Amino acid sequence: MDSEFRKLIQDIRQIHYGEPMLHQNGFIQLNLNQEGTLRLHVWPDEPLPKQYSDTLIHDHIWDMESNIIYGRLENIVYDFIPAPDGKYALYQEDAADKKHPTLIFTGTRGNITEIARSDHTP
Repeated sequence: MDSEFRKLIQDIRQIHYGEPMLHQNGFIQLNLNQEGTLRLHVWPDEPLPKQYSDTLIHDHIWDMESNIIYGRLENIVYDFIPAPDGKYALYQEDAADKKHPTLIFTGTRGNITEIARSDHTP
């Protein structure tokens, strides 16, 4: 890790709101504003505990924009095709406990087809 990135992390430690959170997908989340709408996600070199699911493929119900400050982000868009004997299971987030949301199997299985891919770097 270069010194410029270390300095950035030190600066961020001074401005984040609330406690860092271990996200269920295995990264650290720091909220950069009180509303929690501006976030920094950090994936360390060593894997962190994460919630089990068949795959890390997931969607969000809100629009979002990512800015990469170090490393790279690969974004793949899939189409889900329901099929009783499908390879993939469809889960829904239960966010009753905002700090520790869990995934609940919906009972739907299916297959996926990749429809778009993009790679992002700083």
